[in-house]
Amino acid sequence: MVIFVAGLLLYCLGSHAKSRWPTYALVISRGMVAFGSLSVVSLASILSPNSFRPVLYFLYVLVTAAELVKLLKWVHRKIVGMLSSQLTSTAAFSNIGGVAVV
Repeated sequence: MVIFVAGLLLYCLGSHAKSRWPTYALVISRGMVAFGSLSVVSLASILSPNSFRPVLYFLYVLVTAAELVKLLKWVHRKIVGMLSSQLTSTAAFSNIGGVAVV
């Protein structure tokens, strides 16, 4: 029950943070999915028989891993975009004066 309440509180804090800092909305929404899923799984594990609990937690791990992969792909795209723009601006500055600097 404590895990359910903690997950629910973190989900609510994520909802508030998402509206307060829209720049980080994607990252926060991924966390909200993880904490919301944790709340649902922990509440369902209280109501389900003991033999079904490992299945519930395995499903939670799958959902959380999928969200983590999506987040890592987003971070990778951001880093690659920053690096390519940085290399483009560096190449533009190295061609000043008509002489290319290698």
